Amino acid sequence: MSTVSSDSISSDSDFDVKTVNMVDGDLSPINKRLLNIVSFNVNSITHGNRIEQLSSLCREINADIICLQETKLDDSISPTLYKLEGFNVETRHRNIHGGGVSVYIKEHIPYVRMSKLESKTLEHISIDIIVNHKKYSINNFYRPPNNLSEDKQKFLEDMKQCLTKLKSHRVKQTCLIGDFNFGSCYAANMNLNPLPLDNKAPDLFLEQGFYQQIDRPTRQARLSSSLIDLIFTDKIDNNVLTGLLPPISDHCGTILSLNTLSFKPQPKRFRQLQYDEANWKSIKAKFVELNNIDYNKGIDSVAEE
Repeated sequence: MSTVSSDSISSDSDFDVKTVNMVDGDLSPINKRLLNIVSFNVNSITHGNRIEQLSSLCREINADIICLQETKLDDSISPTLYKLEGFNVETRHRNIHGGGVSVYIKEHIPYVRMSKLESKTLEHISIDIIVNHKKYSINNFYRPPNNLSEDKQKFLEDMKQCLTKLKSHRVKQTCLIGDFNFGSCYAANMNLNPLPLDNKAPDLFLEQGFYQQIDRPTRQARLSSSLIDLIFTDKIDNNVLTGLLPPISDHCGTILSLNTLSFKPQPKRFRQLQYDEANWKSIKAKFVELNNIDYNKGIDSVAEE
């Protein structure tokens, strides 16, 4: 992993940093044969040429799942304006002024939208995908920034209920991805200004068995940096890479690459005796011979006989 340049979003040392920094456009660390899940806070998917930027980047890295936050859509916006060639899309709109989430799924990947797992209050989309005969749960979240204590408490209560349902959902691996507007406490080797919920939310996710994977700042506003675009997984053995992608809006993108291959162990060999096919008369005769052996000759002589 190369050292981050001083003009990038993060200029800290790479010692103990796990998130690969690719904001400069060098995407060579990404293995295109893995299951690549990317996420962007796009701050309006229909603004400028953001849909074209997203499409170009995701083709280059062979993205399989794309999670977007702050899509700023409503039902009056034609789906043709946010369509991505080769992808199916699931949406949850707020309005054109803020919020909204969407998940794009490569057309060849079977999936089901799990509405029963989705939070009724949080901006959340949950889908199950099938890859190599295994099921994965992908969950896209957007939490708007709000410093009111009652809103923060409500988020913690709603998220705990959501995590409990996801934890009981039987899949190979569960991923929680999105803009949570907390998380600067996860930064490696940097002292970022603490964000609301930094002192409470991480414990909630950890208690439910979800581990956060991004440890570099994901957004820079004026002279301050923050880490708010997070990736949680309930298993880490299959996580091959987590990284930052070039920004499309004022947020860097994030990526999680999963190894979904199945390796079968070598078959074990067992020796099974067929007792019903044994020649019991011959065996009994051998025992009679053993009874007639003179053991006073010594064990070596008996063995030779």
